[in-house]
Amino acid sequence: MGTSIGAAIDYIVAGLVAPATAADSTAVVVDGVPSSVSQSMILIGKAELESVTAVAGEQRPIVLGANRRQEDYEIPCLIYAARPGPKVKPARDAAIALYDVVSHFVANDQTLGGVLLQGRYATLSTVSINQDVAGDAGADRICWIPFSIHAQNHYIP
Repeated sequence: MGTSIGAAIDYIVAGLVAPATAADSTAVVVDGVPSSVSQSMILIGKAELESVTAVAGEQRPIVLGANRRQEDYEIPCLIYAARPGPKVKPARDAAIALYDVVSHFVANDQTLGGVLLQGRYATLSTVSINQDVAGDAGADRICWIPFSIHAQNHYIP
């Protein structure tokens, strides 16, 4: 038995680097936990910094004895943007622009580079937009968008 999860995450991380930096020159795309904080980040496999869950889902047999599995899983993701100044709008606009990058990337190749097989697909699912002030008065304004990429697949080893 196996899974497509690792290949799906690898494809998403590698594929988002160019469009994310084209949309925001400070953007970094991170697989899991960032080693340092950037002004703009897309975290794949991480919706909260405190969480250790990279993917949640299930597998079940499609045909007994054929060793094929139906996978159904969520890849948690987080977009983070921080901008100086008294208003949160620049941070929110930056975060939403990066969310649009991810949305278009997944919509343009719902098989994630052929990782998802037999008519299965990936889509963006849960999303929320949060905004606040980072730290004390005069600190950056921040916006973060936790969301999930939902994937369904027939895994054939």
